[in-house]
Amino acid sequence: MSQDAEHEFYDRAYEHLRVANEQLTDVSRGEVSASMLYACARFNAWVSASNRESAKDLKGAYGETNSCCVSRPFPSTAAKSAASRERPRGRCPAGMSPER
Repeated sequence: MSQDAEHEFYDRAYEHLRVANEQLTDVSRGEVSASMLYACARFNAWVSASNRESAKDLKGAYGETNSCCVSRPFPSTAAKSAASRERPRGRCPAGMSPER
């Protein structure tokens, strides 16, 4: 992954965290976390389904989809550190550090 692509990866991740942090002013961390997990699951299910021709193809690709979701390579630590220095740090839901 190029350094620009890694930077864009973290830009997207930080935008999700920014929205979650805004929601923390109105509801609990648990509620924000649950909503975020639900949205992530729905989006990833749609991504997986949109790449398949039929429900049968989707069902047949279950193992492949799981492998893809759990084995995604993470950007390098160096790019992550550089990206985090360029952004102000805010609160993160459930005590998670943006550095993780």
